[in-house]
Amino acid sequence: MEAKAGMGTLTVLASQFGINSKPGDTANPGIDKNMKSPYPILSHVELIIGEAVKSTAVFSAIDGLSFITCRKGMGEYTVAICNNSWTEKPFKIISASGNILKIKELPIDCSERKETGFLPESVNQDGGKNSGKTIAGGDIRIFNVRIENENIEVIPFVEPQSNPAGRGLSLANITSVKREMLLRPSFFQHFDRITIDWKYLSTRENKALSEESVWIKNQGLKINVDLSSGINLFPDLRIVNNDSAEYKRSLDLIRTVIEKMTILGAGDLILTTHRTIENNFTDDEFSASLKSTLKLICQSASSKGINVHLRLVSGKFASRIVEARDLQIAVGEQNFYIAPSLAMLAGDPEKLNKNIEVLKDLKYSIFFISAPEKDIYGNIWNLNLPLYKYGNDEALRSVLKIAKDKTLLLDGIYNDKDEEYLDIKNLEELIAM
Repeated sequence: MEAKAGMGTLTVLASQFGINSKPGDTANPGIDKNMKSPYPILSHVELIIGEAVKSTAVFSAIDGLSFITCRKGMGEYTVAICNNSWTEKPFKIISASGNILKIKELPIDCSERKETGFLPESVNQDGGKNSGKTIAGGDIRIFNVRIENENIEVIPFVEPQSNPAGRGLSLANITSVKREMLLRPSFFQHFDRITIDWKYLSTRENKALSEESVWIKNQGLKINVDLSSGINLFPDLRIVNNDSAEYKRSLDLIRTVIEKMTILGAGDLILTTHRTIENNFTDDEFSASLKSTLKLICQSASSKGINVHLRLVSGKFASRIVEARDLQIAVGEQNFYIAPSLAMLAGDPEKLNKNIEVLKDLKYSIFFISAPEKDIYGNIWNLNLPLYKYGNDEALRSVLKIAKDKTLLLDGIYNDKDEEYLDIKNLEELIAM
């Protein structure tokens, strides 16, 4: 079935992928024998595709030979003719799109034909010779061909768009970075980085991370590491010293994560504060210990070229943007940044304009992207609503206008990859407006 769509044609085939559903014979045929494809293209699919390809051919097909066409300019082509058999075959270049004015062969070195080992051991006959009408077996010849009255439609060149920078997706509870990327074929059309949980590094040996880092670096994928899920006092991590043994264990573990980040090439560490301690630890002790620890973490990260970002989380110490700014000044480390939340800002409409003014002067480079969700009483109960499910785009747009040049990390909770796609498309549309 065919349907016209814009300047093209959509062809629907009554077959999944156009090949057999079950593999054919894949037995070894022996030395220098053609191997059969386990999944040959179906006859009706070959016929349909063949007709489509034939209709776009500039030169007529040559029986028993293959050829490659390269258009150099108006009416000028470079044509390569290949003989994939070991017997001499006749050929003639015939234009399907205009009159041929001139054919000139481009000489190439064929000295290898005389060398021992050029022919497979099973081929004994002479491969023939090249002439004005024939091409020798196993050979390739290249021609410059000029055509007059060229009857073709040239598709205009489309300048490819650069992949986006500063767009990220949070991926929690994953087992393989490579696998997650391959499950999202269009990932690099919308993102350039991911945020992974700290346990992804803490539970892996350096050797395993080193092997994985080769693929990650080849893809140009940027990695953020998030400690947020572990900063819970117990059983994972604490960044206030109200228990010397647990505090030391936590700092040692955080430093190990930082070391492993350098193996993956991760350049950004994300963390949160705690809720204030209820017993045997005053607010002043809590504040002093937190500032001291943040300074230590920043110094450890700085020696590795890593930036530290404090994620603002509702219900924890310094959750408001003004308080976080003051904490940042008190810590005073060059690589210490605040990571605001779009959901938290948009969820407080009464202070939105005031917070936007603070945001303008805030030292930050990461901005978490999600929307707030309120209950029937108007109280926020969810800060991880996907953008596309939120109705008040105007509030979101007013904040994004200030932060659109920052690194924007999707922070919604998504049921599937379709929701991830819908959210990044929604974000792209909001920023473009």
